[in-house]
This record gives sequence, structure tokens and C-alpha cells, in this order.
Amino acid sequence: MPNLYMDMMSQPSRACYILCKKHGLPVDVHMIRLDKAEHRKPAYLQINPLGKVPFLVDGELHLPESVAIMAYLADKYNLPDAWHPSSSGSSSSSGELAAAQQRRAVYEAAVQWLQLTVRFGCTRLLFHSVIGPRVFKVPGVPEVAAEGHKVSTRAGPGWPSRMHVVAPQQHTASLCIGVVRVSLL
Repeated sequence: MPNLYMDMMSQPSRACYILCKKHGLPVDVHMIRLDKAEHRKPAYLQINPLGKVPFLVDGELHLPESVAIMAYLADKYNLPDAWHPSSSGSSSSSGELAAAQQRRAVYEAAVQWLQLTVRFGCTRLLFHSVIGPRVFKVPGVPEVAAEGHKVSTRAGPGWPSRMHVVAPQQHTASLCIGVVRVSLL
């Protein structure tokens, strides 16, 4: 059974957790408290030398990064394509294969876009206005928070609906990742 190391304070951890809970995946969840520096303790660093969360261990596989973890779990447990589109069609026709590859490419583009815009901006804004000062007792830098807000708002109004390019009317991993991030604003 896979082991997921996470902290609910970590947005990427929450995205992995939502995927696991929504689909009832058999995953053992281990809380690593970032506010107590448990991610820097030797016991955790033995499991994950990067000292980051989320982190997945499944047998010999040691996997960092929420997007990779969610893709792996979606593939391992054959979740609907909305969570991680297959790059191969259900039949051998070249048209179906091309359509599947295009769905996967659009999904990957949406995830990358969320990582580089929304997450980047929200992380800077949230850390410098809330987490740093309140949790870690370090002063925030207002200019960095303002820049984070500017970056995250480049997405524009209605961006979640634009992320439904992969599977309209369905939950998708890219939307799950994005909504969890933006809900912090």
C-alpha cells in the first residue's frame, strides 16, 4: 500500500489528499508537521532526503511532487481520464490515439500553467502575508506579497471554467490543484 507523507498546511499535499479521499484510494497517510520542522528531522530525511511534502513511497518507488504523485495514483488505480488522461486511445485507430494524445497534452499544459502562475503567485502572497508572520514568526515582505498577488491574478476572472478544456462537467486533477490553491486567497 502506498504511503503518502503530507501536511494539510501544504497546498500540494491537500491536492493529493483530496484525490485519495474522493476515490477512496488505499493509501496510508502520514502527517509531517511543517510548523514543527518534522520535515527536517533525521527520521523523515531518511525516507525523503529532499525534506519536502508531499512525498509518496510505494514499494521501491519514492516520488516527490504533487503533480507526479497524483498522476501516478490515477494511473495505478485506473481513475477516470479526467484525473490524468491516458496518452493511448481505447482502440488502435490513429484518430483515437491522436485525440488521446491531444487530451493529455492539454491536461499537461493546464497543470504546468497552474504551477507557474497561480501556485507561484499564491505561494508568495500567502507566505509573505500569513504563513511567514503567523506560523514561522518571520516578517513578511509586502513587496513580495504584492508581486505574488499580481502574478496570481493574471489568471483573470473565470479561470477555473477555462481549465475544463480536458473534461467539461467533471472534476479534474488540474482543476483540483488550482481550486485548492486559489481558495487560499
